[in-house]
Amino acid sequence: MYNYPVGTLSDRNYRSVDVYDAGLHASADGALEYRGDAFSGALKGTLLVVRYSAGQDVMVLDPGGPGGKITFRTLAVTGLTGFQPAARPRPGHRDGSLYVTELGAQRITRLTPAP
Repeated sequence: MYNYPVGTLSDRNYRSVDVYDAGLHASADGALEYRGDAFSGALKGTLLVVRYSAGQDVMVLDPGGPGGKITFRTLAVTGLTGFQPAARPRPGHRDGSLYVTELGAQRITRLTPAP
């Protein structure tokens, strides 16, 4: 561990940020803000974060608090679980689909919203 010399001031441009924990034995390996109206608008404005290792899912974070603070986390969403080491989500096009890269299965999985 490296320590700054006693009396060293922090950078004047430093801004404190909230850090979000992906959970025990999991890492956040890809994220996107969902802007579409698919899924009955339930995901609009949320952050979709792929959890690698223990998670193997996409967790949904709601940045609805003051200053974009995360107000809740949702895990085990139907259709967003059971991936083979997933790496990152990508938005689809007009229909609101999501694409998840699955490293373990060596494929890209398309998640399509139900009508």
